[in-house]
Amino acid sequence: MIILLLIYPFQLFAQDYSWWNKIHNWDGVTSWTRYIEVSPGYMGPNALTVPEIRNGIIYNEIYFEAAFDAHISKGDNTQNIFVKFFYPFSKQKVAFEIQFIPWEHYKMTEKTRDERRARGYTGEGTTIGDIAFGTIIQILKDRGKWPDILFSANFKTASGGGFDNARYIDAPGYYFDVSFGKSYNIGHLKQNSIRPYCLLGFYAWQTNRTDNFQNDAFLYGAGIDFELNKLYITNQVGGYSGYMGNKDEPLVYRFKFIFEQRIINYKLEFQQGLHDFKYSTVRVSAMIKILCK
Repeated sequence: MIILLLIYPFQLFAQDYSWWNKIHNWDGVTSWTRYIEVSPGYMGPNALTVPEIRNGIIYNEIYFEAAFDAHISKGDNTQNIFVKFFYPFSKQKVAFEIQFIPWEHYKMTEKTRDERRARGYTGEGTTIGDIAFGTIIQILKDRGKWPDILFSANFKTASGGGFDNARYIDAPGYYFDVSFGKSYNIGHLKQNSIRPYCLLGFYAWQTNRTDNFQNDAFLYGAGIDFELNKLYITNQVGGYSGYMGNKDEPLVYRFKFIFEQRIINYKLEFQQGLHDFKYSTVRVSAMIKILCK
C-alpha cells in the first residue's frame, strides 16, 4: 500500500504523449523534433524575430534597457521580459550589444498547439529565451552629402528553452546587415530633425530538416525617425524572406515613441505582423543611459 502511494504521484504528473501521437500520426520511429517546423510562422513570437532595423548611426550613449512585452494573437498570447545592454566605444566608431529574454509566459489554443505540433497538452507554460549579441561598426558618418553607413554582425545562441512547445528553435542563428541614413534639420532648431534610412542584410538559422540544414533569408527594412526636442517618433517596416516556403517570410510594421530625460528614457513601442507573423505586440520599457565623452 505504501509503495502504491509513493508511485501514484509520479504517475499522476508523468507526461502522456499518446494524444500527440494520435493527432500527428506518429510513425513510432521518427523523433518528435522532426515534426516541428523551425520557421517564424510556426514558432512563438520571440523565436525568429525580425531584427532591429538600424538607422545608420551609433549614438554616443551607453544604455541598459528593461522592457515588458505583450504579444497578442488569436491562437497564442505571450508575455515576456526583455533586457538589453549597449556599449559604444572608440569614439562611437564601434559598439557592442547583448540582449536576453529571461522570462516568457505563453498560452496557446488547442488549434495553434496542434498546428505547431507542440508537445505540451495544456498549451501553457513558462520558459527562458535566447541570448543574442552583436558588434556594430560605423563605416561612414558626417561626410557631407553622403549618408551615414553602419555595419552590424549579430549572433543568436541556442540558449532558449521550450523547443518542444515551439517557443525557441534550440539552434544558433546569425545575421549581417548594412544600414544607410541621413538626418535633416526641421526649421532652424538642431534638436528638431527628420531621418530617413534603409537596411539590407542576410539572415540565416539552423533547421531540424535533413534535406536543408539551414534556411537563408534576405533581410530588409526602412524607416523614418522624427526628433522633436525631447521626443522621438519612429515608423518602420521590415522583414526577411527565407527560401523554404514554410511561413518563413515575416513582415512587420513598428511604431516607437520615446520620451527622453536626462538619465532615463521611456519608450512605448507597437509592432504589427503583416505577413507570416500573426502577433500584435506592445512593449513598454525604460532605458538608463550614460553619455559618452
